[in-house]
Amino acid sequence: MDVIMKKDLLTSTFELLRTRLFIKARTLLADDEDARDLLQDAFFRLWQARIDFDGEQHAAGLITTTVRNMGIDRLRRRATRAETALNENSDYPETETADSEHSEIFHRVERLAAEHLSTRDREILFRRDRDEWSFEDIAEHYGTTPANARLIVARARQKLRTLYTKQNYD
Repeated sequence: MDVIMKKDLLTSTFELLRTRLFIKARTLLADDEDARDLLQDAFFRLWQARIDFDGEQHAAGLITTTVRNMGIDRLRRRATRAETALNENSDYPETETADSEHSEIFHRVERLAAEHLSTRDREILFRRDRDEWSFEDIAEHYGTTPANARLIVARARQKLRTLYTKQNYD
């Protein structure tokens, strides 16, 4: 498939998925304008990349994954900025309340991980999120592939997210 055909396929697939992608982005970012920006940035990134894909189904998966990952990256940057702002405003009494709430949430998630994740999955998740190991280092340490390490982390996060949400709404 030549480059022009791939870009046409990418564009048509993106247009078909636009509503679903917008809903996904809106769910992640909780703002219509941010969701629109995310979709535009994701499409632009994919348009410029020289990615080899086979057919509409592969293009759809690539687009969906790119939107999700870019949305998660934006959430992480927001959290980092919020954390920085909290640290800069540490003289205010609200910070103590926020810190205790964050600490409580962290301990609840840590407890859920201990109760519901296998030892290996919990270690891999903590090495990635807490210790900031690369997927390549995790894969080498655990004798797996980087793709499998990503999958383990994604599934562990999803399981914890589901358990935490269920626990808070039950």
